[in-house]
Parts: sequence; C-alpha cells; structure tokens
Amino acid sequence: RHAPTAPHRHRAPPGRGMEGLPEYHPDSDVRGLDGFHPNLSQAQVAAVEAVMSALAGDDELRQGVRRFSHGEPEELMAMRFLRARRWQPQAALEMLRADVAWRESERVHELWGATAEEVLECPLEATWEWFPTFLQGHDRQQRPVSYTKYGNCAVSAMKGLTSLERWGRYHTWTMEATVLALRRASAASGVNVESFTAVMDATGWSMRLATRDAYKFLRGMAETDSAHYPERLGEVGVIKA
Repeated sequence: RHAPTAPHRHRAPPGRGMEGLPEYHPDSDVRGLDGFHPNLSQAQVAAVEAVMSALAGDDELRQGVRRFSHGEPEELMAMRFLRARRWQPQAALEMLRADVAWRESERVHELWGATAEEVLECPLEATWEWFPTFLQGHDRQQRPVSYTKYGNCAVSAMKGLTSLERWGRYHTWTMEATVLALRRASAASGVNVESFTAVMDATGWSMRLATRDAYKFLRGMAETDSAHYPERLGEVGVIKA
C-alpha cells in the first residue's frame, strides 16, 4: 500500500488538460495524498506538463502510448510513471519509451484477443493445481480483486505443462486483463480506478517450493510489473503468510 502522507493544504492550479480528470473514489487510500490528482504541487504539475509536452513533440511515442493505454487519460498515465520515477520527467519518459518498445517487441497487442489456453499452449484446467489465478469482484474502492494461490506453486511441475517463457507471457496476459478491468471499473463508477487489489493465498507453501526455477519465475513477474505496470498494485492481502 502507499504510505500515508499529509494531504496538500494548498493545491497548485491544475495544469493544461487536467481540469476534467476523474478523481479517486471517496474511500480511496490515495485520495488526498501528495502526488495523486488533484493534490499536486507546482513542481509536480510542471513535471506532468513536461511529459505531456514531450509526448506532443514525439508522434511515434505518443502513438505507441495511445495504442497500448486502453484509453487511460494520458495525464493520469504520466502521473503514474512520474511517481515511479520520483517525479523526474526525463526518467519517466525513458521508462515510458522502454515500456512502449517492450510492448512492441513482445507483441502485447496479440494477447488482447487470445485465450488463456492459446497463451499457455496447454489446457487452463491443468494449471489450477499449481498456480490458480483469476479476477473476481471489486473492493469498496471499486478496484478489481485478483486472487492467486501460491501454496502449491511447484515450478518444476509447472514446467511440465508449458515453458517458463509461456508462463511469463501468461502473466502479461493476466496483467493486461487486469488493466482492462480497471478501465471498465473507471467507466462504470465515474472515478479514477487505476490500481487493483491482490489476494495471495500461501496456504501450504513450504521451503521445498523455493527452487532456482521458482525464483526465476517470481522474479520475472516482479520485474515485468515494476517496469511495465507502475503504480498498478494498490493493496495486497496475504492468507497464511
């Protein structure tokens, strides 16, 4: 979760294009926190405007952003990348360029119309014994809730179903489905829903599962999320940690 900070007492005037942006749910953990719309300092507004100006001057980057954004307002997207890079516009732009390049090279757009079985190249039912994961419902802030059971995540057995590369692409598929769920929740509720809640069930987990392959698999998912889905994880609950 985001660490609580004191709310801005004096908001800076909204930057260009930010006047009509949706705000967060009244129960949101980040509503009123520094760096979350509309609680931006003058320096943060200037940083958003710098990113937007760079996008306006780079048609190739802007087209790439729009292709993969699922309709997220560009100003809100800029704020996510800026928070991930401590409000440094150049660093946020570098992260954004790398993200678009990764999405192109990984053909992420091909995942949008694919089924889980097509991505995994194995029956989805066969994966449920080892790594069941799914979206179901929303929390009180209207964030989609993702459920994953790690207690029997035996990567050696998972590799018998399909390759680790396919498992990694399946994770990207699930994250893209989550982002689409965020956009649907925003449209349905009229508020800015940009993060999701994750519930992780560790029942049954033991050190026998902590293999080199397991570390590689989990590290790969974490690196994908950090580099390409910044500020998307809103809250985590762990069952039997």
